[in-house]
Amino acid sequence: MEVSSSIFTFFLTFLPLLLAIVKKHNKSKKLPPGPWKLPIIGNLHQLGISRPYITLKELSKKYGPLMHLKLGERSTIVISSYKILKELMKTSDTILSHRPELLVSETMAYNGGDIAFAPYGDYWKQMRKICTSELLSTKRIHSNYPLMEEEISRLVKNIIRSHHLKGNRWNDLFLDRYITGSNQKLLKMHHELCDCILEEIVHVHQESIRKNNVDEEDRLHLLLRIREKVSHKFQIPITRDNIKDIILDMFIGGTDTTPILVE
Repeated sequence: MEVSSSIFTFFLTFLPLLLAIVKKHNKSKKLPPGPWKLPIIGNLHQLGISRPYITLKELSKKYGPLMHLKLGERSTIVISSYKILKELMKTSDTILSHRPELLVSETMAYNGGDIAFAPYGDYWKQMRKICTSELLSTKRIHSNYPLMEEEISRLVKNIIRSHHLKGNRWNDLFLDRYITGSNQKLLKMHHELCDCILEEIVHVHQESIRKNNVDEEDRLHLLLRIREKVSHKFQIPITRDNIKDIILDMFIGGTDTTPILVE
């Protein structure tokens, strides 16, 4: 009982200080107006589960077309005016093109060195150009048509077989990173495993190039040749981790993103 009373007293003592710090921090950023935010969860309690878009519409009537919310730890700007959105896309498109810093990109994507999570800038534009002109050219896509048709057929069959199955909508806890740290530990373990696999794949491809024993050149062979022969022409050198990042992007995009969207 004494322990519970001590914890309660401690909480009451430091809660005003915590709220004052949060309030001062938000004011210093000159953010748009928005509803009062609770520590840790922010405005999540106000959004509801079934129809959050209705809640956002009602909140915008009170706080205006440009509104600031906190979704857990994530600071979010909500725009409910087409005119403002159009103007921002014209004048601040490079800023809006940035990706937020995420735990998964820091851990899994070699500190955000891939295309999917890299911030908008010279590196992102360079790697995107390599992918669109070399890896995803019309000629290379056409050469993969037989394999694509086979995979599409397999995907459709899987959808038919699993249409009655249900999964967990909430497969990630937004506070888990701070409460247990398990997210970071699991991602690090997963990254180390993926890195071992990718490193072996890259090594095998490098050896086949070195021994001039490439039966059928794939995209990884092409990336390694680009790095070896023309990397000096690029503004930013291509590292081994960059190549593994791109391969991981291609793999996830082909095996995860597309099937999930179709399903």
